[in-house]
Amino acid sequence: MAKRGRTQSVAKAKKLNQIGDVILHAVFHGDEATAQRFGLAVRTIQRYRARSLREPELAQIVAQKLDAIEGGASVPDELERTISEAMQAVRRLAPQIEPQADQMTAFAEILKVVMGYDLNRKMLHARLGISHGANGAG
Repeated sequence: MAKRGRTQSVAKAKKLNQIGDVILHAVFHGDEATAQRFGLAVRTIQRYRARSLREPELAQIVAQKLDAIEGGASVPDELERTISEAMQAVRRLAPQIEPQADQMTAFAEILKVVMGYDLNRKMLHARLGISHGANGAG
């Protein structure tokens, strides 16, 4: 009987780990791309996300995976620095927009990606109750 319970516990932990992978992939790549990669419906991904808000064990797994990806509390500061530097570069190039429109487009796309990541990260941190960074911002 104890072996059966342990087997179920291992299976549950493995499943929660897989769900955590799906949730994090969706944060960085979006629900559609995640659905295609994992062979899931978008609605399943949405259910997984909602489940992570109800189940502390799943929320903890997602938080640990996110910390492993981010490499610690320096990520929020680095994101702020990256966004600031990108904005400064855009301002420097603004007077020369026409001759360097391709560069402005490239900067805008990079900034869009970085800011999208930052927004998703902050949203996930808020949902999971995680606080990082020197200023306590998630």
